[in-house]
Amino acid sequence: MIYFMDKKTLTLIGIIAAVIVILVCVVVGTEIKNNTKSLNASGENTTLTSEDIMRINNNLYSKEEFLKYIKYTLYKNDGDMSVDKEKYAEQIASGTSEENLFISDALNNFYQLKVYGMLANQKNVSLTDEEIEEIENEYEANAEKITSFGMEKEDYVEIAKQEKIMSTITSSPKDYIELPDAVYTGYIDQFSGDDLKSYTYRMFEVHYTTDTETESGEMVSGDMAEKQDYMNQVVERIKNGTSFEEAAESGDTRLIYVGNGIQLAKSMEEYAAGFILDQKVGSQELSDAIKATASGEMTEVIDSGSAFQIAKVEKVEDGIVGGAKEEIQELLISSYADELVFSLVKDMEVNNSAVSRIKIK
Repeated sequence: MIYFMDKKTLTLIGIIAAVIVILVCVVVGTEIKNNTKSLNASGENTTLTSEDIMRINNNLYSKEEFLKYIKYTLYKNDGDMSVDKEKYAEQIASGTSEENLFISDALNNFYQLKVYGMLANQKNVSLTDEEIEEIENEYEANAEKITSFGMEKEDYVEIAKQEKIMSTITSSPKDYIELPDAVYTGYIDQFSGDDLKSYTYRMFEVHYTTDTETESGEMVSGDMAEKQDYMNQVVERIKNGTSFEEAAESGDTRLIYVGNGIQLAKSMEEYAAGFILDQKVGSQELSDAIKATASGEMTEVIDSGSAFQIAKVEKVEDGIVGGAKEEIQELLISSYADELVFSLVKDMEVNNSAVSRIKIK
């Protein structure tokens, strides 16, 4: 199950746009002017030449490097150059070939890889010896196929390492990306009253199936009554002195909110701001029950329609604080990681002329 924040989240796009600059890689007209030089802080020339495919800030990326990336992409795609026809319906209708759209896609992915690489350099993100060995072993296992696309081992390993570093960042963006204060406060300012409370609680649930009728009219028995009896036993154990945490260990499954989704877990304190509580626990009824339960007390058993749920409220605090605040910050970072990373881009150019001369077939 995956739950997302309510419709108010959509307004966050506007908030972020007002705080950071979002640059998307599009092929724009770029004239190469040999008589105009751009120098970086070290005095090196950073003006695009006919040998370059792209400039991001003061970093130049060569056409040769991009061609290696195209070969890598073709290998990963088993040589398939087809693109999302729905996404590019307008361009296809206007006569743009799939080959050119494939190159455009590859250029956007190349751009993203390099921007994430900029962040990795800032944060000193590197791979372990084991991860590098895994990449090299993958090459050895597929060397014949990889070389059939014109790739050398050194080039394959280097691109694969860059992709692995980007994957490391995107798998846990909160460890590498800082959320601007204005983005967080701009989001929180949408809420007021009871929404601005933080809940610490424990929860578990027992799934059940109901009696169902087949197309032939045969009744298939579910286990709803059995699971309800089991849940009642758990409740009785808690009332007789067993800790909620220990009782939850004997349960079926529990939910814990992580990033943009729900994971199954056991015996952990969970946190939620009031305005996303119902999405975290999976039902409005349990959310309402938690909000109506005093600190240290347990809710009644809630029937969600597919599971019996129960929660113990550990603590209720005014404001978005502690674990609830950390979760909201993590959610915002996770939801808008690309935009936050692309804010590193202050200026960029694409060499259209060089792109137009690339042919794959």
